Amino acid sequence: MEHIDITFDFETCSTAPDAAPMQLAAIVWNRFAEGEHPFTEDTFNVGIDLRTCVVEGFAFDQDTVDFWSRQNETAKQNVTETECYAVDTAFMQFCEWIEQMKKKYGAGTVCLWCQGQDFDFPILKTIARKFDLKMPVHQHYFRDCRTYVLETVLTLLSAGNRTDKTNDTQLTLDDVLEKPMRAYDLIPKINEDWLKGRSQHDAFYDCLRSTWSVWQCMKFLKR
Repeated sequence: MEHIDITFDFETCSTAPDAAPMQLAAIVWNRFAEGEHPFTEDTFNVGIDLRTCVVEGFAFDQDTVDFWSRQNETAKQNVTETECYAVDTAFMQFCEWIEQMKKKYGAGTVCLWCQGQDFDFPILKTIARKFDLKMPVHQHYFRDCRTYVLETVLTLLSAGNRTDKTNDTQLTLDDVLEKPMRAYDLIPKINEDWLKGRSQHDAFYDCLRSTWSVWQCMKFLKR
């Protein structure tokens, strides 16, 4: 049975489960890839008309609005210049795209990844529930990039693997337990050419970075 992995990401106007989404992006990738990267050319990237979010009662908060006002112009443009759709239409297009990808790759299973269980998945569920729509992937196949990376690095460090020769980074178990984000210090740096002129806090950029980190951890464990 064939399998595909998809990483998705929202950019939003709040951090709540009913946050108003501004952008939804995703990429299909191959966990078994042996080349330079796991990415495919199959991507999804849409903007969401915030007027429809207002009408449907999605959440906005001032802290997040202030956060976006401080971001660089590249990040703002990548989010605001993407073709926009009504929030329910964007969700339905995302579901249809996943079904198309399953057919294209003959996949019997799909794992849906995002950066943390507490943000993107709850927003996706809120949209589905609000419009009485079916989730595109069963929750048994939901995967959390952040936890996967952290626990992989902790496992490696607890087994005595303290150095990544690619980054020449020295880490200890205590380093990562004290500051979990230091786990990413062990991940080889992504080729900036693959980021296609995008920047942090663009949903598509974040999909690429999250996917890269997970795939590198899969390679660590395989070795």
